[in-house]
Amino acid sequence: MTNAYRPRRTCLSVPGSNQKMIDKAKGLPADEVFLDLEDAVAPDAKAAARTRVAAALAEPGWAGQLRGVRVNDWTTPWTHADIIEVVSTVGAAPDAKLDVVVLPKVSDVSHVQALDLLLTQLESVHGLPVGGIGIDAQIEDARGLMSVDAIAAEPRVQALVLGPADLMASLKATRPDLRIIVTGSGIDEETILKAIASGAKGYVDEAASPAEFVQAIRVVNEGSVWAPRHVLSMFIERVSSSPGRIFPSGRVSFTDREKEVLEMLVAGRSNKEIGSALGIEERTVKAHVAKLMRKVGVQNRIALSVHAITHNLVTAK
Repeated sequence: MTNAYRPRRTCLSVPGSNQKMIDKAKGLPADEVFLDLEDAVAPDAKAAARTRVAAALAEPGWAGQLRGVRVNDWTTPWTHADIIEVVSTVGAAPDAKLDVVVLPKVSDVSHVQALDLLLTQLESVHGLPVGGIGIDAQIEDARGLMSVDAIAAEPRVQALVLGPADLMASLKATRPDLRIIVTGSGIDEETILKAIASGAKGYVDEAASPAEFVQAIRVVNEGSVWAPRHVLSMFIERVSSSPGRIFPSGRVSFTDREKEVLEMLVAGRSNKEIGSALGIEERTVKAHVAKLMRKVGVQNRIALSVHAITHNLVTAK
């Protein structure tokens, strides 16, 4: 293998179907720019985007960034065509460059090995250095996380990318009682919202003080959710403007005890505080909260509180 690692402090994802955005990305000062053929491209636009991306990687005007493409994952019918067309086009152009292939939904080392075999064949056929194209493996489920050591050990793998929302949903599906706090640096509000909507119990910036980490862990351990105020405000504003898109329609009936728990939950009380006020055990409060979430079809306390407010089940306090 001849690929050499370069840092990815800033990575820019660009929709492969948008020529204007591709042209602009060429001159932006990111460590890595990858043209996306997966989530950013609708199924009926995959073929056209593939050709556009292949041509863009073969064109001049790039500013020295790592150049990459995110292909569709192996469970789709597009993966092999993505790789063959892009690598073949790059191999036929004298000034073209492809540093890395971002492979999404890697849940087993065999996914990386299959890509490695195909890349090796294409590099050999088109006179490219064998092993010169690296792989960024995107881990998006619990199975992939369990296989991460084997995935990382593959020679072509240069970076591991965690897909927070999908990974969170997968972890929660296997362990519904799992309490997860997400941490990172400069994560945008949309990503934090997706993580919380997928079941995360909190987010703390990695630059936060030790005291804030301790407080977040304590709050989450007590059954509440910890997130920046501006993120919670955005969530409430968005849901308030169109609650029907997120929450199920129709009336839901609650017992008197569930109503008491819900009122105090909306007021921001922890499970321990609710139990103390109502004279019941904390585990009983947890059971009531879990039942309330099942009844309205949400996955966390924030969504439950917003549902209660936007459907006039309680009065916001």
